[in-house]
Amino acid sequence: AFGYRQGVQGIVLGAKLRLERIEKYASLEKAKKYLQSRREKQPREHSLGSVFKNGSVPSGKLIDECGLKGVRIGGAKISEKHANFIVNMGGATAKDFLSLVELCEREVFDKYNVKLEREFVVIK
Repeated sequence: AFGYRQGVQGIVLGAKLRLERIEKYASLEKAKKYLQSRREKQPREHSLGSVFKNGSVPSGKLIDECGLKGVRIGGAKISEKHANFIVNMGGATAKDFLSLVELCEREVFDKYNVKLEREFVVIK
């Protein structure tokens, strides 16, 4: 019953991993390539990470196609590099962040009839 981001009732409490043994320098090279790929695809500004889960079409693509890259509310902005990231341009508040999240949800739903699923949960 486990799958991509899916555990028992959506929660994974623990895991046992079996890793293949590889040479130290090969491992370091793999890590460098992975980090370089992330630097190329993801924003360098401070962010909370990916905002929405991906469905059959990546959330960032849907947000981008709604023309929302670069939209700013207060100190928060939808990244121009990857639209599924909201970055802190300085002084961003939770309200700024959530306002952009809601804007993305509304615009994507209005244009594509797709309900974006948040990666995070708001605790009040």
